[in-house]
Amino acid sequence: MTADVHALIGPWAVDAVDDDERALVEHHLTECESCAQEAAELREAVWRLSDVTVTDPPRRLRDRVLYEASRTRQDAPAPEPPPQPLRRHRGMPRLRLALAAGALAAVMAVVGGIVTWSVMRTEEPTESEQIAAVLESDDARVGTVEAEGGGEVTVVHSERLDRAVVLVAGLAQIAPDRAYQLWLVDADGQVSAGVLDPGDASATVLVEDVGDAEVIGVTDEPAGGSAAPTTPMVAGVPLDM
Repeated sequence: MTADVHALIGPWAVDAVDDDERALVEHHLTECESCAQEAAELREAVWRLSDVTVTDPPRRLRDRVLYEASRTRQDAPAPEPPPQPLRRHRGMPRLRLALAAGALAAVMAVVGGIVTWSVMRTEEPTESEQIAAVLESDDARVGTVEAEGGGEVTVVHSERLDRAVVLVAGLAQIAPDRAYQLWLVDADGQVSAGVLDPGDASATVLVEDVGDAEVIGVTDEPAGGSAAPTTPMVAGVPLDM
């Protein structure tokens, strides 16, 4: 497999390739069983992310956008240019820009369904952009394990970006004063990688500074989290899967 095809598997999984690139990837997947399995797992992770993370934008976001639109002067429409032959430039994937709101419908569903408007843009990358970057990374690797008591934990890990996207889906229900907590596990022990809201059994979490961690684990802890695990892991996803 060529390096170019390797680099396209992540973008292909979120439909971030043009027709030529898609054909190249899909032809290779018919010939390479290991790559086909990796691509299928990444596609499934994207589907699961969109299924559990889609939420309605907050009311204040709509009000802010409408307010900014009302006070932004609109330019007069430019004269229409004469029709030109439609051309598709090679090497220009349709979804390569992570916040092109119209073209990024699939990716934005994956990262929360929040429409990012140009009047709301900031210079710092948003969490949605960072999640999309992990999913599109050319070294993205996917691992899924079944959790004790039901549900699954899926991890999409990019060693190059030193980040991971963790999808916790359908874990056993816990009391409202308990919370699932994520852990980066290596030879020296465990470091907290985030705590879900109390009682939540499904969530998507961006984990930064993965470092030399070998496993991302999940435990059931008191609400607010613990300094160290107090219960056995209900799931542990190896990062070398």
